Amino acid sequence: MEVFMKRILLVIILGLVLAGCNFFSGGKDDYTELFDNIEDAGELRDSFYEAVDEKIDDDGQSLTFAADLFMVSTADLSASLYLAVVELYLVTPKLSTVDIEKKGDTYTFSDEDENEQVKVKFDQKTNSYSLEVSKDGTVTLVSEMTKLGKNHFAYQIYTDSNGKKCVYQMLLMGEDGKLSVDEEATKIPSTIYKAKSVPKSFATSGTRVYILDKGEFSFEGSLSEQKTVTNFTIVSGLKQQYELNEEIFLTGIKIRITCSDGSTEEIYVTSSMVVGTVPDTSSTGTKTLKLKYGGIQKSFTFEVVEDGENGNGENGNGENGEETASKKLQQSFLSFSGTFASGTPSFLGSLANAAFSESDPQKLLFYEEFSNASFSLWSNITLLLEGISVITAHEAGTLDALFPDPANNYGKTAYVTYNEETQTFAIGYWNTKGLYTYWFEQEISYDEATDSLRAVAKCGVDEEQLIRGYTEYKKIVDGNYAANLYFPVDENDDEGLYTNYEFRFTQTEGVISQNLWADPPATLYRTTADLSDYGKQGDKTMTLVDGTLTFVDRLTCQSEIFWKSFMGEDGEYEGSLEQSFLQRMADAAEASGGWFDESLFTLTYSALNDYLWLLADYEKKVLDLNQFDKFTFTMENDSKTIITEEYGEETTFVFRYKSDKISQQLSLIVTFSDGAKMVAELVRNGSRFYIQLAQGLPNEYDTYRAAYHDNNNMYCAYSFLKKFVSIYGESLEGYAETGDYVHKIENGVYSFVEK
Repeated sequence: MEVFMKRILLVIILGLVLAGCNFFSGGKDDYTELFDNIEDAGELRDSFYEAVDEKIDDDGQSLTFAADLFMVSTADLSASLYLAVVELYLVTPKLSTVDIEKKGDTYTFSDEDENEQVKVKFDQKTNSYSLEVSKDGTVTLVSEMTKLGKNHFAYQIYTDSNGKKCVYQMLLMGEDGKLSVDEEATKIPSTIYKAKSVPKSFATSGTRVYILDKGEFSFEGSLSEQKTVTNFTIVSGLKQQYELNEEIFLTGIKIRITCSDGSTEEIYVTSSMVVGTVPDTSSTGTKTLKLKYGGIQKSFTFEVVEDGENGNGENGNGENGEETASKKLQQSFLSFSGTFASGTPSFLGSLANAAFSESDPQKLLFYEEFSNASFSLWSNITLLLEGISVITAHEAGTLDALFPDPANNYGKTAYVTYNEETQTFAIGYWNTKGLYTYWFEQEISYDEATDSLRAVAKCGVDEEQLIRGYTEYKKIVDGNYAANLYFPVDENDDEGLYTNYEFRFTQTEGVISQNLWADPPATLYRTTADLSDYGKQGDKTMTLVDGTLTFVDRLTCQSEIFWKSFMGEDGEYEGSLEQSFLQRMADAAEASGGWFDESLFTLTYSALNDYLWLLADYEKKVLDLNQFDKFTFTMENDSKTIITEEYGEETTFVFRYKSDKISQQLSLIVTFSDGAKMVAELVRNGSRFYIQLAQGLPNEYDTYRAAYHDNNNMYCAYSFLKKFVSIYGESLEGYAETGDYVHKIENGVYSFVEK
């Protein structure tokens, strides 16, 4: 299961790289309804997972169920990504970055280097899709979904992992559902693509069957046996001979693991696999490296010889040559990427498994943002990988062939230079991203002594050039890295706003912090600082330990939290403190034969209700500043001033907030370009609340005030004032007890007083 999950994740990542960041725009065919149905089915599937998981008591069964459902979940994700690529293809078939062939309703994506094909089909009439992956002529994955009716969907997934076939079938019917897993499958099942119905036997038999019927859960079958490691061998990375004092690159050694079910996989060695210590090369003779993995321990020997006597290659693949700067760079990046993404396990894979298993929306969103920042079309790591490919091509003499100039190259031609003193490669190359070909320049610095890297990328020609940000990593010890990413919020324009990720990780554990609107982080390149706490502080932090995620969001707006405590969470005004106070006054007035207009005294129609989002979004760093012609933010003590300009009209927002153990005070004064003001203020003193609403031009203010001591003592007063007086920070003794007219409840008795 774990091996094929990795395979699925790689298919998804491939789709994500192809889809890029801007490919979800419609083409000639409109697949909007299909996208919507995929989303609707996903919501039903999530509800099914939550309902079933809540009823499972056995931890082993719970983990197996999460893994089974994860396989179904990947179907929608991968289909959505390839659907996005198809939509782009319909706009322009001339994609130089991927080979796509259309025949009927089938789109075939081909990778000749890997001898791999992905075939996708989408049908708008039945809102169904089919995705087929094959490698070396063998179908390894088929995933399908079809809509059978309102809130009624069917899924079918077939997998073939080294000859072991498995079929997943899932039926969602509103709040009910079925999921079956057949680990003894022998062939690809009949397709459900374009199906308007499925057999009654669908999703009812197999190795495991989960059924949720009218809220009742039942399970049939048995849990899958846990496979074990039976053997492993070194396939590359360990040479037969080393020269005196030559370094052994432990994390560059690759082993092939054989498991009890006959499956095999290849991973890179980590320090935790070494029994004892890594042999040193300070003396000649036969040395022994002992490795242990999955309960199996084996010994591997090599020779240390005098300088110049080494004529042998590596164990496993054999080629020995001079360790050039580019080879050292490649070896370092290979070890980094193996731990981060391409190894088994890898940090990104472990992170994905935990996020999908827990199904927490915040954690899933954070994982999605982080993985996109790592592997999207424009991500820093993608650009770094491109840069290393350019260096490799240059060394092989194929730079011009692999990275050719476009017809109009603006005088820019691919190049690679290396500065030995600074240990820096300077490169330039043309490469296609989506619809266009761009000129890239990078400086990639690698320091072997500290095993640290820094890569700075730029895109565009001359005055149009933008800094794409940079990537850094530093090996702490074998299999343990610290890294950071720093890139512009808007990938097409440098507005001075950058996002930063700082993270520290092994293959199975780690911590990631995201910083929005960030300053450049402290460099990791050549650092000798203690990195044990690296990545723990940021705007948002997610930690993976023992397969469990914890998430902390430090981007909050205290003014908004106070506001919601009085007005209700997430727009749920009914039952809020203000609603209950105003309802009490209205009921008392009606019982006395009077009438109280709640709409005049509510904060619902106030400046705070209309504009508090401006401060909240700014403090959460999600505000789109481009929606304004001008935007400035200043802060002095407890006062925060925002000035915006739209269509030549300037508006000033002055927010004030402070709190202590017994009180909270919130004030907003909005001044428009014509001098008109809107004021909304909310004060809590213990259990008492005070409101002030005012608006008008200078010397003409309609003012509404309210004081809520408790349910039996409250005042609501209206006054027409020539001068506005804030209640922020002021004594509120006798507040709202006088005015042009006053509604009162004193000791439970209602009265109305008018001048």
